[in-house]
Amino acid sequence: MKTIHDRIRDVIAASGLTLKDFAAKIGLPKRTLTNYRDGISRPPSDVLERICRTFNVRPEWLLTGEGPIKRGKPSDPGERHDADGPDPEEFTFVPKVSAILNAGHGSWITEDRVLAFYAFRKDWIKLVGQPSSMVLMEVQGDSMHPTLHPGDHLLIDTSQTTPRQGAIMAVGIDDSVLVKRINITPEHLELISDNR
Repeated sequence: MKTIHDRIRDVIAASGLTLKDFAAKIGLPKRTLTNYRDGISRPPSDVLERICRTFNVRPEWLLTGEGPIKRGKPSDPGERHDADGPDPEEFTFVPKVSAILNAGHGSWITEDRVLAFYAFRKDWIKLVGQPSSMVLMEVQGDSMHPTLHPGDHLLIDTSQTTPRQGAIMAVGIDDSVLVKRINITPEHLELISDNR
């Protein structure tokens, strides 16, 4: 099964450009592009957006491998063909990582491997946080029931580190990550389960 790294390699090959020229077109050093192509590091959402925009690649294909690779061929470089899929400039891509958030006793995070990328509308995601700091994680356990259920996916802005009263937050404690509601008292910070 092909990964996003394989699909980046395919786009590079199809472009007919040298690795150095391809990297320059999307504003990256050659070494950084090589790391993304070879799976050494994961490409951030802004790089994926630039690949889609610069090389007329459909975001759905780059993220999942499904559907046609290219968007419709515009006769004018400024012309859009919305019937051929959403405009990649309207979306940002958020990685879903393999770490699992435990709405219970805590879950060990042993790796931060990207499983997939999900597209979110830029105008919406900017309302809820910093897109470049976001990840998707899966909930395990039922301590936050009925608000959250096992298997739910949470969009987490990792730049938000200040506790907020009543907010549901992913909280790292030692080597575990818990999903809990925050209660701030004059004496301390409480992590509360909705399923009491």
